Amino acid sequence: MPYVPPALLKKLYLKGSLTNTEEGFSFKLKNTLAPGTITAFRGIEVDGKPCPLEDVYLITPSSEKQASDVGAKNPFPLQINQEVTMLVKGLKLEPGPHRITIKVTTKEVGELDIPVEDEVC
Repeated sequence: MPYVPPALLKKLYLKGSLTNTEEGFSFKLKNTLAPGTITAFRGIEVDGKPCPLEDVYLITPSSEKQASDVGAKNPFPLQINQEVTMLVKGLKLEPGPHRITIKVTTKEVGELDIPVEDEVC
């Protein structure tokens, strides 16, 4: 499988989109690299602590899907220039900087760890 450098994966994150919501917190990704297919979510960590995948939702203008429901038989296609809001329910973030790692498996390149660094204002 091809190697994708973390510096390139960081470009998927829309800087400044990390915010608390009524339900928890959310942030946005925008696929500017190439069309892809997520076949599994392996986890999401916030400041080194794992979040339950049942609490993570992927929201696009046309759908909402629980991260734990994404799999080989129920993949999540990610088209070029598609924006996805990731909502983590039940967890509010303190103001200040945070590190998030999104761990996925894609059909095209295998396992990816997408690094996100931003702060909640």
